[in-house]
Amino acid sequence: EHGVGAPVDWLQAAAQRAIARGGHALASFRSVNRNERISTEARDLLVTPDEWTRCEAETLPPRSGPCVIGVDLGGSRSMSAVAWYWWETGRLEALGVFPGKTSLTERGVMDGVAGRYREMAERGELLTMGERVVPAGAFLAEVLRRAEGHRIAAITCDRYRQAEMTEAASEAGNRSPILWRG
Repeated sequence: EHGVGAPVDWLQAAAQRAIARGGHALASFRSVNRNERISTEARDLLVTPDEWTRCEAETLPPRSGPCVIGVDLGGSRSMSAVAWYWWETGRLEALGVFPGKTSLTERGVMDGVAGRYREMAERGELLTMGERVVPAGAFLAEVLRRAEGHRIAAITCDRYRQAEMTEAASEAGNRSPILWRG
């Protein structure tokens, strides 16, 4: 209806094929088409589904109290992303950053999201930085700049990118503790 994602009839047909095949085909369909990449069983969540629901509001709660920052460093061509969460008030902010080599308009067409990336950029929810890869140090410096004046309790990120994140934190002048997640 909004030009985002695959048509419903295609998704239904792909789902039926994946169900019939089972195994890897079904897991792949769930991962790619339903965004069910990570099982939450026996895993800690930064924000629970109930907390997430409470974050949705017409009027945003204040940026008050300690803030936890969740960072996901993107790789080649992929998005880096960050979320700032003030758990005492339930305020949640997020930002995505793509490398600039492919325009947001072209990327939106390739990713099947039509003009959504341009719309997000116009609202300040999406930036471009770097050429082919988002530079981790500059990205983290922007993350910290946007949190200036607030006590950062911790930064959480994927331990898979620990070396790159450690270097970026040094480059950005980070003094907050980093919690590695799996």
